[in-house]
Parts: sequence; structure tokens; C-alpha cells
Amino acid sequence: MEAVGQTDIKTMGVIDKTNFIWPVNRQQSLELLAYFTAECLPLFGSFQDAMVPGEWSLYHSRLSFSLNTKMLSPAEVIQTAIAAWRAAA
Repeated sequence: MEAVGQTDIKTMGVIDKTNFIWPVNRQQSLELLAYFTAECLPLFGSFQDAMVPGEWSLYHSRLSFSLNTKMLSPAEVIQTAIAAWRAAA
């Protein structure tokens, strides 16, 4: 958070450093991927674009930051999703 604050980068909104929800390392990215595949993926196709007052992410994967910063690769996200689908079948 301090590094981001020192860059003088213009952003939209405010970052809450006591409740920072985005992964900042590979381990956190893998944990988020595991959460997505276990909790969100089963209903993702039906509800990925759902919006409800008071809920900001619902079934979205929230993996884009991890993918964009190369903490996760697209191939491993796909492989993890396929493995979860096969395990549920």
C-alpha cells in the first residue's frame, strides 16, 4: 500500500488498506483460484453477470488481477477449472 501511495498514480475510488481484497502474491492468487473453482464455478454460467444490491462480486472469479500480473497463467486457470468440473461429474 505504501508503494502504491508513493507512485502518485491517479486511481478511481479509494483503497482500504485494512481490507485489501486483491491477491498480492502467488499463494494468495492460488487460494483465490481454489475458492473460485469450489464456490463460484458451479453456478458461474448461470449467474456470472448477476448484480444484487450490497454484493459486489457474487460469482465473478476476481482472477483478472492475478492473470494480468502473471501470478497465474491462463493455462493453469483452465486446467484447474477442468479438474474441478471432472471432480464434480
